[in-house]
Order: sequence, then structure tokens, then C-alpha cells
Amino acid sequence: MAQQAFILNATVRDNILFGCKYDKKRYNIIVNACALTKDFEILPKGDKSQIGEKVMDSQFSAQAVQFHRYLY
Repeated sequence: MAQQAFILNATVRDNILFGCKYDKKRYNIIVNACALTKDFEILPKGDKSQIGEKVMDSQFSAQAVQFHRYLY
């Protein structure tokens, strides 16, 4: 059975942090290393855009959020 990414009904940033304390330097390292800057530019409010299980679109996938959460 394939794994399904778990996405909170929250901002992209909150989904990546997943309860961890926000560390701007660490967060920016992950964002830059994973080339997320352009992805954030297409979202209405960048990483502060609300997402959720029913809001995910093809341009910013649930799997991408889960992967970046893992790296953080």
C-alpha cells in the first residue's frame, strides 16, 4: 500500500515545521537547498499560504511538503 502524505489545514510553513520551533536560519537553508523559493512565489501568500488536504494543487504537492518537513 502506498504511503499518503499527511497535511495539516494550516500554512505551508506550519506544515513544514510540524510543531517544531521556527528557526529562520535553518528554515531558509532548507528552502534554498530544496529550491522552494520559486514554489513560494506562485502561492498567494508564499509560505504563509493556507493549505490542507483539500486545497493541495499540482503546483505544490503534499509529498513536497512532507519531504521538506522531514528535512527540517
